[in-house]
Amino acid sequence: MATVKKNVRVGSRVLQCRLENDNRLILLIDGGTHCVVRVINSQTQESIDAFKVDLPPKHAFDFHAASDALIVYNYPVRSVDVYSLKTHKKTAAHDTQPFHIEVSAIGVSHDGSLFAVGDTLGNCTIWSAGAAAPIGLITDLGGAVTTAAFSEDKTRAAFGLSNGAIHVTDVANTANINKLDQHRDSVNQLLFCGKRLVSADTAGFLAVWNIANWRVIKVLQPGVVMDTERSFEGRGVLFACQSGQIALGDMEDAGKSPLIIDTLGEALVQAAFNDQTGQMIIATASGNLLFFLLHNDTVIDDYFAKPKTIMPTEQTFTVIVVDDSITMRRVISAAVKNDYPNAIVKEASNGKEAIELLAANPETKVMFLDWNMPTMSGEDVVREIHSVKLYPQLNIIMATTEGGQEKVVQMLKLGVAGYLVKPFRKESIQKIMSKLLERIR
Repeated sequence: MATVKKNVRVGSRVLQCRLENDNRLILLIDGGTHCVVRVINSQTQESIDAFKVDLPPKHAFDFHAASDALIVYNYPVRSVDVYSLKTHKKTAAHDTQPFHIEVSAIGVSHDGSLFAVGDTLGNCTIWSAGAAAPIGLITDLGGAVTTAAFSEDKTRAAFGLSNGAIHVTDVANTANINKLDQHRDSVNQLLFCGKRLVSADTAGFLAVWNIANWRVIKVLQPGVVMDTERSFEGRGVLFACQSGQIALGDMEDAGKSPLIIDTLGEALVQAAFNDQTGQMIIATASGNLLFFLLHNDTVIDDYFAKPKTIMPTEQTFTVIVVDDSITMRRVISAAVKNDYPNAIVKEASNGKEAIELLAANPETKVMFLDWNMPTMSGEDVVREIHSVKLYPQLNIIMATTEGGQEKVVQMLKLGVAGYLVKPFRKESIQKIMSKLLERIR
C-alpha cells in the first residue's frame, strides 16, 4: 500500500524523532557516550543543524521541538536540564534529588511547558519548565514508573508502571488519581489521542481507553509496539512495531482493527507524522529513516471513511464559497457536494461579489470565506455582515494561513463560526461541515 519515498541512512539507533510543521525533522541519535542532536529538512533531507550532548543516552532524553528545547535527564547529578536547540546551551536545570533516587521515566507535554518525572519506587513529580520546584507530587504508586505522558490540553498526566498498572492524575490536583488495570505486563507506551488514551505493554497488547470514564474501548494484540504517534488530526494513531509492521488505528471506531500500512524486514523503533503534509517517517533498528506520504492514499481514506450524511431532499441548503483562487473554490465546492448532494453551492471570487451573492440568496446557511482577496477582504465582509444584522442563520468559516490565526480570533467575536488553516485537506472541510449541520438541522 504505502511506498517508501526516500531512504536516509543514519547509521546509529534513533532514540527519538519529531516532525514539525515547518518541515524540521529533529532526531536524537545514540552516539554511545553521547547523544547526537540532528535537525534536517524533512522535504529535502538536507542538514540544518547538529550538536552533541555528552551524557549517557539510554533513557536520558526527551524533548519537544516546537519549543526549540531539548530536555535532558542527567543521571550523575540527578537533574533535568533544558538545552536550547538554537544556541545548543543549557538554559535551565531542575534538581530532582530531593524527590527521586533513581529516575526511570520522563514525559513532556506537547508544547514543552510541562514535564513529568517518575522513578523506580513509584514516585512521580510534575514540573513547569520555568519553575524551580515541582508543581505536583505523587508517591508510592506501587511499581516502577516505565513511561509518562500528558494530555493534549495539559490537564492530565498519565504514568505507566512495570506491573502493568496505569495511573492518570489531574495536573492541577495530583490527589485526584484514576488507576487503570488492564495490562499484566510492563507498560511501555502511553499516548493521549483526542478523546482516547492509548497504552501498550511489553507483551504486545494494546488498549484504547475512553478518557471520559476511563473504560477500555478495545484491546488489540498488534505485537510489541516500540513507538506511537498521533495522526490524522487525532482520529488515528500510528504504531511502529518490533515485528516490522507499521499499523494505523482508528480511535473513533471501537470495532475497527488496525490497518497494516506496511511490513518491513526489520524492527521499527520510532515514528513521526505531520498532519499538514501527510509525511510519515519511520526509524528502523539498523539506523535507517524511511519517508512515506500518507495523504491522498485511497486505502487510508477508505479506512477512515464514514457513511455519508445525506440530508433529506426537502432540506436543501445554500453554501457560498468565496476565494480569489478558482482552484481553492473548486476544492471546497467539490468536498461539500461530495458529502451533501442536496447542497446548492455558489461561488464568488472576491468580497464584493460575496455580499451581492448573499443579498440575492439570504437563506444561505454556510459561507466559506477567504481572508486575503482583492476588492473587498474577508475581514471587511464579516464586518459588513455583522453591521447589517440581516443573516442570523449564516455560519461563516474563514480560511487563513497559520500566521493569521490571531486575526481570526477578532472575527470569532463578531460571530464567525470557525476557521480553516491553509493548506487544509478535504477531511477538515467535512469535519467542520458536519458540526455546522448539527446546528442547521
